[in-house]
Amino acid sequence: MVNFWERLLQRFQKALSEPGIINDVLTMAERNTEVDRIYTASGAIGFLVVYLVFGFGAQLVCNLIGFVYPAYASIKAIETKQKDDDTKWLTYWVVYACFGIVEFFSDILLSWFPFYWLGKVKYCLNLYKRGAINYNGIIWINSVLSWYSALPQPDGMGLQ
Repeated sequence: MVNFWERLLQRFQKALSEPGIINDVLTMAERNTEVDRIYTASGAIGFLVVYLVFGFGAQLVCNLIGFVYPAYASIKAIETKQKDDDTKWLTYWVVYACFGIVEFFSDILLSWFPFYWLGKVKYCLNLYKRGAINYNGIIWINSVLSWYSALPQPDGMGLQ
């Protein structure tokens, strides 16, 4: 069990040291506060988790997490010539839209589940990491596509 925690800690430290904006922010925070980046990142993640469970406006924070980076990544994907990344982010947006529709109609019920927003963030982060095609998003896509294909298709509108 100790070996598991050591490996997890090493993976976390490695992820925090990879080039990118997170590394830049943590380097600046480390330089200014002289606190190790693993403690800074752990504190920020811990605060976010507690806020998503108990905080006012957790829905806004959750939706920002689910929208800002994917919007940026989608624009970057459109600018590339590869089709795979376009498909990945288009699938993400379909899954995200399904979440939005369900939330719109069940907003009162969701307020009774304090871990819903935390679970949605975890799900969205897994979709970022693995891609909606390779993760549970495929369940959502298959259900949406099966529902859509069962609808009667209009005739004479040029949609074939």
